[in-house]
Amino acid sequence: MACFFAGAGAAKFMRDYAAAGLQGKIPLWGSGFLTEGVIQAAGPAAEGVMTTMHYADSLDTPRNNQFRAAYAGQFKLQPDVYAVQGYDAGQLLLRGADAVKGDLSNKAALYKAMETAVIDSPRGKWTMSRAHNPVQDMYLRVVEKGDNKVLGVAQKAVADSAAGCKLG
Repeated sequence: MACFFAGAGAAKFMRDYAAAGLQGKIPLWGSGFLTEGVIQAAGPAAEGVMTTMHYADSLDTPRNNQFRAAYAGQFKLQPDVYAVQGYDAGQLLLRGADAVKGDLSNKAALYKAMETAVIDSPRGKWTMSRAHNPVQDMYLRVVEKGDNKVLGVAQKAVADSAAGCKLG
């Protein structure tokens, strides 16, 4: 079964799914936000849930390990996907500002620098698509012992065309 929930609704859905006797019988798949930040609230009902997302806490790379240690040292808590996204946004803005030597009125050069930047992120290197969306890897994850464990890369360098949805 595939679903999309986030936040408290996600935790409740996973608990209800397990209470209905479906856990272990019908696999539960969702976007990464199904389990992101709510595994403890979902408790044992989250075990075995499969998700895909552009980040996972357990991503075992030198860059992610360095980021997680520095963040925990600075803020006394573990970073989540939102911390990584904020860090990445800051890196992108710094690339643009550095390219124009702080003159943000030079919009053409600012945008060009941001469009061509390669961001060395805890989630893996990424760039911007022509539509100004991240071109990024998506990771397959499974909840094991209360953690989103990375199983591998579900898809490399995913680029959203930003073509939008068409109602038909």
